[in-house]
Amino acid sequence: MDKLYNKYVRQLEDYVLKEQASRYLTPIIKEDRGRSFFDHLKIDVSQILNHLDVSIEQKYITIDRTCFYVCDLSKEVRTTYNTIVFNLYGSPLKSTETTTQIMNRSFNAMNIKYDMIRQLGKALGISQKCPYVLGPMCFAPDKGTKHNHASWIGIHNVRDIYSHEKQTLLSIKNEHELLIDLDVKKTDKLVTNGHIIYQAQESMVKGWNALYQEESDDYQNWNILKKRSLQQTFSQKIPTLFSCLMFFSYFQALEMLRTVLKEGDPLLEDVMKEYPKFML
Repeated sequence: MDKLYNKYVRQLEDYVLKEQASRYLTPIIKEDRGRSFFDHLKIDVSQILNHLDVSIEQKYITIDRTCFYVCDLSKEVRTTYNTIVFNLYGSPLKSTETTTQIMNRSFNAMNIKYDMIRQLGKALGISQKCPYVLGPMCFAPDKGTKHNHASWIGIHNVRDIYSHEKQTLLSIKNEHELLIDLDVKKTDKLVTNGHIIYQAQESMVKGWNALYQEESDDYQNWNILKKRSLQQTFSQKIPTLFSCLMFFSYFQALEMLRTVLKEGDPLLEDVMKEYPKFML
């Protein structure tokens, strides 16, 4: 009996040791409806090609809210793929499509084109690296997109950012980590720009909602201190719904002038002088 007991104990110890060792010797992979995925990705942009072998190839990729990084590989001579996409769930995706093609298709599918968000960003003082913000979703490019393919960060999936030498470490939901070749100051600027547009959209939504519903009875009974506290919740100066609508009206008129006259913005200064109070 003692021999059988000792043999059982040894087998149990061996099993436990092997289980503990396997956690460090093999990647953590789960199966979900026939699809394997990594629990915790640690992505270093300088070693991004290491993820290509475990990526799923797709001809056309459309991103959604679960995406946290769309990496541009168009200048990488060691691969024929132009893009690799990382989501909160599932294996990475790779494609010969450029990031510009993927992002434009995805934004168009959301019925709000990137150009419209970019013009709103210009009205708010964002002239470069304008993020695409739609409700709680925010994708920010790491460089200008007018003449270049850029990598895009899903800011809405970022929990925090940390300075790491001349790079930035992004803590992503589901314990993922992303190390990018931008210093923390530039990365923080991307987050700030996204927040500005997010607040502007929120203000516009509240403005529209106020037109279709009666003022809350609770607000009527608030004292002046509480009302002012609510008004000062956001420090960023947000344009009113009226000024946003006026901006888009004038922008549409300017676009018509560009198309007809093909001279850039010949009347922009005149418009600004004539209607300064409507300009943001």
